[in-house]
This record gives sequence, C-alpha cells and structure tokens, in this order.
Amino acid sequence: MQSANRASRDAAEGFYFAAICSMFVILAFALGALYFVNAARHRARSEPLTARRTTCDSRDCQRHALLLTVGLNRTADPCRDFSAYVCSAWTPGGSRPHPSANALESQLNDVLIAWLGGLEDLLISGIDVHKVASKPLALLRSCQAPGRRASADDLADFREFITLLGLCWPDDSCCDVSALGVLLGLVYRWDLCFWLRIRILRKHNGSERRLALYPAPRALVERFVARHTYLVMQNAYLAYWTHHRDVLLSTNSASNESSSRHPPQDDIERVIKTEHSIARALLHSATKETLEPMKIPISDIGYYTANVSSSEWLDKLNANVADESTLFAMEEQILVADASVLGSIGTIFGFYTDREILSHLSWQFVQEYSAVVDPGLEHLFEDRWGALFCARQVAEIYAPLVATLHWKLHASDAERRLLEAKLRNLVYRTAMAVKSQWWLAEQDKHVAVEKLRALTVRLWPPMQLERELGQLFHDFPNGTASDESFAKTWIKSRTALAGRATSRSRSLIASYSPTLSPLMIRYDYLDNAVDLAASSLMGPLFYVNATPSMFYGGIGFYFAAQMMRFLDWTGLKVDAGGRVVSPSWMTDVSRKVVASRLSCPTTSVTNKALLPYLPALEVVRQAFIEEAATSLNRLDVGGELTEPRTFFMTLCRMACSSTPWAGAVVDCNTVLKNSRDFATTYRCKIDSPMNPSKKCVFFS
Repeated sequence: MQSANRASRDAAEGFYFAAICSMFVILAFALGALYFVNAARHRARSEPLTARRTTCDSRDCQRHALLLTVGLNRTADPCRDFSAYVCSAWTPGGSRPHPSANALESQLNDVLIAWLGGLEDLLISGIDVHKVASKPLALLRSCQAPGRRASADDLADFREFITLLGLCWPDDSCCDVSALGVLLGLVYRWDLCFWLRIRILRKHNGSERRLALYPAPRALVERFVARHTYLVMQNAYLAYWTHHRDVLLSTNSASNESSSRHPPQDDIERVIKTEHSIARALLHSATKETLEPMKIPISDIGYYTANVSSSEWLDKLNANVADESTLFAMEEQILVADASVLGSIGTIFGFYTDREILSHLSWQFVQEYSAVVDPGLEHLFEDRWGALFCARQVAEIYAPLVATLHWKLHASDAERRLLEAKLRNLVYRTAMAVKSQWWLAEQDKHVAVEKLRALTVRLWPPMQLERELGQLFHDFPNGTASDESFAKTWIKSRTALAGRATSRSRSLIASYSPTLSPLMIRYDYLDNAVDLAASSLMGPLFYVNATPSMFYGGIGFYFAAQMMRFLDWTGLKVDAGGRVVSPSWMTDVSRKVVASRLSCPTTSVTNKALLPYLPALEVVRQAFIEEAATSLNRLDVGGELTEPRTFFMTLCRMACSSTPWAGAVVDCNTVLKNSRDFATTYRCKIDSPMNPSKKCVFFS
C-alpha cells in the first residue's frame, strides 16, 4: 500500500517537475524569440537589409539598376573614392569640340535633356488629355521641319519684333529708349532675358504682394560665359558676329551678299570687351553661395544702382511689371535675394551708357534667338542645350501646360498626393530633430520649428492652374496653317504670352522657379518654400514605382538638402515670417555650436561643404531605414545592389559631373565620410579615406 502511495506521490512530483521544466523551456523560448526579433529589427535598421529580400521587378527598378551598374568599374575601391566608383558608370551625354561646353555636363543636366528630348511624345499623348496641347505640338513640329528656312517676310517680321522689344541690331538707333525699361520688360513681360529674375510673391491668403528680385539663373549665365570664352579663344568672334548680321540683314536667309563686308576690328573689340564685363558681373551674382538678402523701399533702390534713380525704377516697374490696377509706390518694399543683384545692375549701368547697354542686350537677344529664322545659327556654338533649341522654345512658352501633361501622363493624383505627403514628412522629421537638440537655445528651436511649419512645398505646376490652361492659351496661335511659318508662329506666341504678363495666372506662374534649369529643386530663401519643377520628376531623380532607397537617395535627399537651407548661413538671415533680419535670427551661442558641429579636422573641408548636406543625409537616412524595414521591395540585381548600397549609389549618382560645380550638387565624398552607415555598408576600414575615425554629427 505504501509502495503504491509512494508511486502515486512520485508520479505527481514528476508531473509538477515536468510542468515547471516546460514552463522554463517556454519562457526561455519566448525570451529567445523576443531577442531574435529585436535583433532582426535592429539589423533591419542598420546595414544589411539582406534578409527577406525580394526582387523589385518593376520597369523603374530595372532601369535604375541598369543605370547604376552598366559600365561600373568594379575594381575601383568605394572606400577610397566613392564618387569615382559610382560615377565610373556615368559618361557625359556627348563629346563636344570645345571643353567649355563639356564642362557643363552633369547627371542633373542629363535629366533635363531627357525631359526636353521626350517633349514631342509627351505632347502627342497629351492631346487626349487637353486639346490645347495641339498648339505647342504644331509649334514644335514647325520648328523641327527638315530644311526649315525663313522667308524674306519672316526676316522682316523678326527684325520688326526686335524693334518691338525696344532693341536694335546691328546698329544702335534705339539710343533714346530707357535701358532699364527695356531690361525689365525683357525679363518679366517677355521672359527673353536672363540678367535677373523677377517674381511676385504673395502670402497664402493672396492679399499681400511682394516684389522680389533674384540673381540670374546660374545655368544660363554659365552657358553664356562658355560661349563667349570659346569664341574668343578660337579667334572666331568676328566670323560669328558677321554670320548673324548677314542672316538678319539679307532679304533671304540663304543669301550671302553682305558676307564680304566686315565691321571695323575696333567695333568687334568693343563688343567683346562689353560682353566680357557684363558676363563677369552676372556670373559673380549667379554663382554666389552665401547670399545677403535685403529688404528696401523702392525709394532707396537708386542708392545701389549707380546712374539709375529710384524714380526711374518706380516708373519702369509700373510700366513693365505691375498690374495696372495696383501700381507700385515709392514706400513699397522690395525683397532682394542677394545684394549682388543690385550690385551687378549698378556696375553695368554705372560703367556703360544706355546706348551701350541696349546694344549689348540686342546682341545678346540675337545670339539666343536668331535660330528662330535660321536653325544653322544655333550650331555655331554646339552643345546639347543648343541642339534642343526647338524643345526649349516650346517648353518656355507653354511651361504650365507641358508640366501638367507630364503629371497627368506619368502619375495619378493619388501618387502626386503621396509624393507631397512623403516630402512633408521629411519637413516634419526635421522639425522633430531640431526640437530634440540639447545644444540649441530654446528660442532658436522655437524660431526654427516655426519656420519649418511655415515652409511651403511647391510642386510645379500648382493644381489651381490646371483649370485655367484653356483660357490662358486661348489666344495663342494654332500654328497649323500651311502658310504659317515657325518664325511667325513663334513671334505670335511670344506676343500672346507677353499680353498675359499682368494676369493672375501669369503672376502665379512667375511665383515659381524656372523649369529649364539643372537645379530643378531649389529653396527660395525669401518665400521659405521649396520649388520642384516637373522636370525633376524623372529618373534617376524620381520614379513612381521605386524602392525606398531609390526615393530617399534621389528626390528625397535633394529635397531635404534644399529644405535644410532654412538653417544655413543665408537662411539664418530670414525668419519664419519672411522678414530679413540682421545679423541672424539665431543667437551667437547657437551659431557657434552649429559651426563647431560642422568642423571636421580629419575631412579637411569647410563647414560650407557639409551644410545643408550632412543634416539632410541624417534626416533622410533615418526615414529610409524605417521605411525600408517594412517595405516589401528590395532592389536586388545580381546580389550586389542591396537597399543600403542603392541608397548611397543613387545619392552620389546625381552628383556626377564633368567638372566640380560648387553650389549646384553635393560633394558626396565629403558628406559620406561622416556617415557610419556608409562605412558599415561598404565595410570600410577605420581611417581609410572614406571612413575617418573622427566624424561630424549634426543632429544628436
């Protein structure tokens, strides 16, 4: 009996012991599982991202993978020179006979060239979206017609158009016209001159008007300088000038009766010296990195512009820029993006007479647009930009329509809203990062966060403009008549565009940055806004069907870099309300800390090379890691393009260029040297060129 009870008790004890052991096993398993889940989550947030990968098989992913890998020099060491490694797969779009044109080649320029190259197909498809697309299509085809030659009537019309603009060439018979008035009209009303940019800025409620002056578009000035340099170096300026004169003064563009008449050498030397001086003044303004914003009343503008008085400025602004119902007044404030804008105008108008300035403006117009009557003239200085003369004319005249068609044909309204939401999320992340910085004074945090909250993300074109396209281009010529030449249609189109200069829709258009610039994403310091041209919404900068690495290494990073300019040395001079402050809205203590956090002795670079790019990388990298951890797409081509590698390669691919272009693209080597994630991704040894032991960190 006792043995039976003992057996029963032993069995019970064994049961309890087994149960307890099972509980420990289950608990240990649970803890182990939790550990491995957390470890996996940690790995997903760091380098590898190789587990659970699937291949992204969309067309966009395949195109991007080929872009990054075809021609890539795999023997190059990414830990030595990552930029050289990535850009070994990039080649300039075409070799030109002169280095001055080759120097302008870049991956960003390739995006713009591709945008223009696809214009005809866009317009053909766009007719089904908007009937008015037939007008730019007809204009483009008439320009591209084989053997296009201008008739005597076309030449007469073109010379008459030059006179209508207030210009005269090759003589200077228009000396009694105000050079300032002609300049402002060409810039704002006609959109035919790049000496400066004029924009009408309005508050969100549209009630307050602010006139803003900006430096000349950098890309256009650099091409202007490159052409001038090439012609002078090749001793070809006289032939170049004479060729244009012979075409415009002949009764037929095929005639060369006047080719034997050469202008005096002294006259050509004077033209060259004037152009050189003006080009230098414009280039200085267009290429400045740290700007000096200004806010002055019109009554004071004459102090900065030498021989041009404030009263003349007021008169010519009202004649060429203002809406007739709301003229400018002396006490009205003007915003100036940089003091060099007025400085360059003051230099030119102080050194040259109105007659000389008008003579140069006329000659500059002839160089830029005489291909309207003779396409051969555009080939006298051959580069890819010149080869797309026809597409550029159509894209400039019909800019909002072309951009709208691009959106309609390449992305849905939902995809546009998603893009805007992701970009706004980067703004929000930046605000949260600023708020968490212990080293920023509380008052500086407050202003910075308020400025980010007020920041506007402007995708071109604005949605409200789409409904007005039919009305906006109603008076533009159809260009379909058999006797309607390209020259006649172009002149009528430009005249119609100028007639809309003071309309609400044109003011809205003028409030956005220009589309035809390699700087397709830019921060407007005066308006606290990031403008994104429709041309930026193309690969490799942007894809609709992209993995996180493609988005954040492309348009995400470059948007963040421009947005982060709210905090750079120029952004510190404009507060959240758009007021220009001096010397800064940030306290001296915080400014010194910002400078110290960007001081990296081991990288041997100035902090200008890291701001805004390093903080942009930190914000975008975190957004990428978090989205990639939950994304089903992994760009996996042959096992070498993991998501982290694709992120870094995409970022640097957009910076590839034939020559360093300060201020336009990031120096990716300098920035990535300060990224521990980069060093981990490529397993770079400590103190290798791309992995210095001491690194800068901007956001704690």
